[in-house]
Amino acid sequence: MPIDVREHWNFDDPAASEIIFRDLLTRGGLSYDEELEVWAQIARTLSLRRDCLACHRLLDEKWDEAMVAGPRAKACFELERGRAFRTGKELTKGIPFFELAVESEADDLKVDALHMLAIDADAESSHRIHIQALEVARNSANPWAQRWQGTLLNNMGWAYFGVDKFDEALGCFRDALAQREKYGNAGQIRIAKWCVGRCLRALGQLDDAFEIQSELDGPQASGYVYEELGEILLALGRADEAKLHFAKAVEMLEVQLGTDSERIGRMRSFCQ
Repeated sequence: MPIDVREHWNFDDPAASEIIFRDLLTRGGLSYDEELEVWAQIARTLSLRRDCLACHRLLDEKWDEAMVAGPRAKACFELERGRAFRTGKELTKGIPFFELAVESEADDLKVDALHMLAIDADAESSHRIHIQALEVARNSANPWAQRWQGTLLNNMGWAYFGVDKFDEALGCFRDALAQREKYGNAGQIRIAKWCVGRCLRALGQLDDAFEIQSELDGPQASGYVYEELGEILLALGRADEAKLHFAKAVEMLEVQLGTDSERIGRMRSFCQ
């Protein structure tokens, strides 16, 4: 069977992923195009660690080969070149490579490229690109293209949320949750539920929001769940209960958000 590089990725540990991908190359048994696709993933592990120079060097070494290889290998290299430029704060240099990857015959890579173009586009263009990407994902026979729907809908939800269009955002978040329940893992489903709960709070549907976030409480709960529970309880006039949740959230999030962040400061103010 053809290699599926996604089965070997651990996005929480790019360095470990690099070791896995290099081992795949050492073991052999890959086609020429598959080897190039693996090299593109190794390049991605470097850009995720913000070593953009090393990423570009690796891409340069294999670039000419990739450009005359099969469409999948070619698009992988174009995507990673674009991502490396974006990570290196050279957004305008990255855009042409994403635009090239959009022409890929592989629907999952086409959707990935559209998703990358949407991230930094203005609001109107981003919405249009997301709609285009959703059309490709929904109509594709490629299961990995179909799996992109959850990410795209989540991004659209936050775009609506950012301009206070909470009803539209809630619709996107609920659709994203349905996609995560169909294709995603347990962590992705939890995040999707959290997004629905956050939007319900913004809409003032506090009891429903509290029910969802309470379902996420427990050993797997993140600090963001406790932050939300605190905010909901505070809005319900239950400040003493909110204080307990804010204290948990501060303990779990202050390293990630920064001890001087506005959110940490706000929660601390209710813990005193």
